[in-house]
Amino acid sequence: MIENKVSVYFDIDPAFQTNKAWHTVSENFLITSGVVNPGTVKAMVVYPNPAVKQTFLRIDETEVVHIRLINMLGQSFMHLIGKARGITLERGKTPSGMYQIEVQSADKWLKSGKLVWE
Repeated sequence: MIENKVSVYFDIDPAFQTNKAWHTVSENFLITSGVVNPGTVKAMVVYPNPAVKQTFLRIDETEVVHIRLINMLGQSFMHLIGKARGITLERGKTPSGMYQIEVQSADKWLKSGKLVWE
């Protein structure tokens, strides 16, 4: 059985870790036997998605969180810090396209998801 996890770095920001996965190697195939999140949030909801001018982000988390909006080239377009029960993301001049939403607390990776600006 092989345990896999990755630390991802963007520019000078601290690394965040991906999920852990365990794989069993056999003769002609690979079986994934489990995935564990390093940090978990009960729920993260982004609506509407796709969005035109603004979208709402609801995270069931009481800690102060860092929220980043990153395009598919890895460029950061937005960085918010605050308590995350309900946050409005305004599009502003952000170009149309697909973005990754990343949520971290001070000491752990919490959640990620996709957002599409039309």
